[in-house]
Amino acid sequence: MLQFRQIQALHAVMVTGTVTQAAAQLKISQPAVSNLINSLEHQVGFSLFDRIRGRLRPTPEADRLFDEIDNIVRGLDRVTRTAGDISGYRAGHLRIACMPALSLSFVPDLIGDFVAEKPDLSITLQTRSSPKVQELVAADLFDIGIVELPVEFPGVAQEAMAFPCLCVMPAGHRLAVRKQITPADLDGEPFISLGNSHMTYHRVRECFSEAGAHWNVRI
Repeated sequence: MLQFRQIQALHAVMVTGTVTQAAAQLKISQPAVSNLINSLEHQVGFSLFDRIRGRLRPTPEADRLFDEIDNIVRGLDRVTRTAGDISGYRAGHLRIACMPALSLSFVPDLIGDFVAEKPDLSITLQTRSSPKVQELVAADLFDIGIVELPVEFPGVAQEAMAFPCLCVMPAGHRLAVRKQITPADLDGEPFISLGNSHMTYHRVRECFSEAGAHWNVRI
């Protein structure tokens, strides 16, 4: 049975015209190419090249064989490139589910950069609550989920990332000149918070409680 490497060597020599260029294309040595051609000739029982003044000239048999193997070799090259594109996320479809806080600008900006040089890659981005995102990923309905901790599904691989939380207020607010804001500074101040299903809500509440400050959540 013919080996694909033999066929690939014949194809490379026929396309490039020399053993030297075929070896460079296949990233193997010149003797290795010659050995593959010799073994192929021995196996098929006829000569593939005439050696004329140190150059290789394909025989009529080689031309006929080339017509049969060209589509095979090029087809496998396409399969190899496609597999590489898929493994490198250059082709295919990527499904991302994201918590609301990062789905408006942060993740879309990343996606824009990511797909810039991947014309055969399409992406689905859906915004869901962190618990729902975890459910979707655990059910294999999405490939990647971006959520707030904790992760409730032990079978889901996770990588922790950190983002700063900021205290936002009108420019004319009495605390706007401060470089750092503490719970004591915000004692009794009308406060807009994430909902109580978020970890940040509970962390902030703990900080106010430890500082003995009144957390006046209005919205």
